[in-house]
Amino acid sequence: MKTDNNRKYLLIFSGILLGYQYLGLDIDGNIPFTQIRIPSQENIPFVFTILILFFGGQFVFYWLRQKREDRDLFEFITATTIALIAIAPVCYDYFKNYGVDWKVITTVMIMLFFGFFLAIAVDFVIIILFSLRSREEMQKMGLGKIPSSSKAFIRWLFLLIPFNVSIIFSLTKYGHLLPAAPFNNHWIVIFLIPTIFLNFSNFINLLLCLGPQKIRKKALDRLRLIRRAADLHEMHYQYIGIEKFKNYETLPICTFAKNGEFDKVKELLSNGTDPNFQDLRGWSPLMWATAEGHLDIVKLLLAYGADPNIVNYLGRSAIMYASNYGFYEIAKVLLEKKATPNISGLTDLPPLSAAADKGHL
Repeated sequence: MKTDNNRKYLLIFSGILLGYQYLGLDIDGNIPFTQIRIPSQENIPFVFTILILFFGGQFVFYWLRQKREDRDLFEFITATTIALIAIAPVCYDYFKNYGVDWKVITTVMIMLFFGFFLAIAVDFVIIILFSLRSREEMQKMGLGKIPSSSKAFIRWLFLLIPFNVSIIFSLTKYGHLLPAAPFNNHWIVIFLIPTIFLNFSNFINLLLCLGPQKIRKKALDRLRLIRRAADLHEMHYQYIGIEKFKNYETLPICTFAKNGEFDKVKELLSNGTDPNFQDLRGWSPLMWATAEGHLDIVKLLLAYGADPNIVNYLGRSAIMYASNYGFYEIAKVLLEKKATPNISGLTDLPPLSAAADKGHL
């Protein structure tokens, strides 16, 4: 309701301002729907601009607070576009009094646009530095020292770094040729604005890394958030063959379930081993037993409380492997234990489609 009301007043005041500017609409000093009275005709555009900004700000705020499914993108775009068209001439005339003409505005926009490339380069450097793994982590996870995604970022830096250096050099040497007022020779500062804003949280976390151990650990965790996604990315590359598959540490119960060693799995479960343990790539003993077709171990794990709906790093659960490989009895047992039949992975077909695709009637 608040979104609709603010949108209504935003469009009303935008329409009146457009009518006043371009159609000669007469305003006698009283602002419609308000008790505001304007003594001078010169102040009318300014007052309407303030009202448009006020209701526009509230409209955007309440629109963003709506549930995603309740948002009307068409209404948002049309309302904000009409408002911007209405206030743009007023704002331009205001800034022009301070020497900001169309040449300055165009140059600022160009500098900000080029500044995004520097922001991206800085972001890539931070991602690369905090995605590097130690030798112990490499061996434990079966991954390389530099994630696959970081290698791609490094290749991009060979283009981004020379480009940004050339921009900074050009601004240093030829910046005096650009429009002077009101920024004079501060174009490099404007060029740096996107980097400061887009990497602000990264810079804060880098500073916090100099603090006490507890604060430093949290800051490092935030800086390494991207590494989790990079790890999954590289694991997927190993799976599809782009990267060479590397062995990684796995739990004994997973190894025994994979190899079909029923007695050893039973012994571990009897001694209290959790049947829902997952290795570093998200595989549970139930997944391994299912993928290798060990029906007896699948039944044993389910009897000890194994969850059939655990997913690995690819987003796959046991039922997906049973359906894909045509293990009918295993799929039947999993479904009896409430396995979700309609799950699908990152790039995989759901169980029914996978079974049909492979011809498992």
